[in-house]
Amino acid sequence: MKRLLILLLLVIVAAGWIGTLVARDPGYVLISYDGATIQTGFWVLVGGVILTAIGGYYLLRLFGAASRTATYYRRWQEDRKRRKSMQLTQKGLTFLQEGTFDRALKFLLSGAEGSEHPGVNYIAAADAADQLGNAELREQNLRLARASGKDVNLAAMVAEAKMSARRGDWQRCITSLKDATDNDVVLELKKRALLQLRSWQALSDLMPALRKTAQDRQAQSEFEKHVALQRLKAPGNTNDGAATIYKKLADDLKYNTEIVLTFCDVVDDEVEIELVLRNAVKKQWRDQLVTRYGAATRETVTRRLKVAEGWNKNHSDDYALHLCLAQLNEQAGNKEQAKASYQRSIAIQESRLANERLAFLFAFEGDYKKSNERLRKALSLA
Repeated sequence: MKRLLILLLLVIVAAGWIGTLVARDPGYVLISYDGATIQTGFWVLVGGVILTAIGGYYLLRLFGAASRTATYYRRWQEDRKRRKSMQLTQKGLTFLQEGTFDRALKFLLSGAEGSEHPGVNYIAAADAADQLGNAELREQNLRLARASGKDVNLAAMVAEAKMSARRGDWQRCITSLKDATDNDVVLELKKRALLQLRSWQALSDLMPALRKTAQDRQAQSEFEKHVALQRLKAPGNTNDGAATIYKKLADDLKYNTEIVLTFCDVVDDEVEIELVLRNAVKKQWRDQLVTRYGAATRETVTRRLKVAEGWNKNHSDDYALHLCLAQLNEQAGNKEQAKASYQRSIAIQESRLANERLAFLFAFEGDYKKSNERLRKALSLA
């Protein structure tokens, strides 16, 4: 209140002072331009200038207010459009989850029109179209999603791959993820697709990435073993091919009993088989590996017999070692030593193979009674 009174007082004083100046001398101003003249008092001119300045100021403010009003109106329209888009998108996503795919498609496409991120709508719409079996509309929406911005490229690739997997189109699934950055979802999709396609080499190439993201190490190890076995058993595999596959395996797989035995079954190079078996037995003593070491041809029997006899120092009470020695001696022509080793193996632990081979040796000697006894025992074990 005090400020208002002071301001009013100042205005009165200023007005009185200006009035005194006007009364003392009104002044004279002559403006001439191009033959035209204007005559007026000095204070009238000053007043006109002041009024013009004030009018211009308020006119500019009026224009500014009008401009701001238009901006506010435009923003209000945009906000309204965004809110409507969000509502339509939310309804579309709800219908998609409920399985009402035709309505989902309608709302999602309507919501895309005013959305700041229409790529999400187009991806979901492509999913709805795929569920409806409309391949043309699915592809159209996937193209629109990719065109909407680079930030949804990965999402579009993953969505396309998931749709392909749902349809059982595994080759399309792999193609969709060709340029995708690896993550848990992408790797799992690739793994599923390659398994269905039985692309064992491609799975092997993917294994380092799968190993890094594996949560269950035991399951991952079993999966790697399965892939390795399938690669070794692949039709048309050569000795060199199988050897290359085997040598590139991780140590925990390279000395796995099942893999070693599979390698021995698919390769016909006795020298290579002997080396692999010997290294595997050295790494971990397994009865199956030791027994398999005894199944030799004449090409490596001498070396194997020498190696197996060396094992006798630490494994003299192992039935598999005596079974191995018996087979090697039999192959080498040492029938009596073979028969003794078979009997020693049976005394420690009965096995079908030892009884069968011992029955053969008894039959070879003409002792058919003992041979029949061993055969009956072998059959009972079988």
